[in-house]
Amino acid sequence: METAADYARRYALAVLVHLGVVLAWHLFVVLGEVPGYVMPSPGATLAALGEDYNWVHNTLVKAAGVFGGYALAVFVGVGLALLFSWFRTLDRTFMPLVISLNMIPKVALGPLLIVWFSTASDRTSSSPSASASCRSSSPPPGA
Repeated sequence: METAADYARRYALAVLVHLGVVLAWHLFVVLGEVPGYVMPSPGATLAALGEDYNWVHNTLVKAAGVFGGYALAVFVGVGLALLFSWFRTLDRTFMPLVISLNMIPKVALGPLLIVWFSTASDRTSSSPSASASCRSSSPPPGA
């Protein structure tokens, strides 16, 4: 049976490391005089969590997107697998393309797919021109 002292010893290092990272973050922001729009302090981050963010609605919207994307991926993936296994011509025609696409790093392919398949409302907030205009409207360093 594990005692409270054993439990504390086991997790003390992990807790201390996390507290050290938060302390380093705070010192970096405060001593480096980093503007809040570049990197907010831990206190400002915690304060933002308490604002009226409509957590339930935003969580449900995000969950719907995640589970909808997963369902679509399963449906398309299983459907293509069945088609490739049933029709040899289709397999010989498109499997080299699928293998070539599989060689592309997912880190590089992900942003491209997001831009290609995002909705019009998503594109307005994630387009390169929109992000450039957001950067240009930010106050300059030292202001």
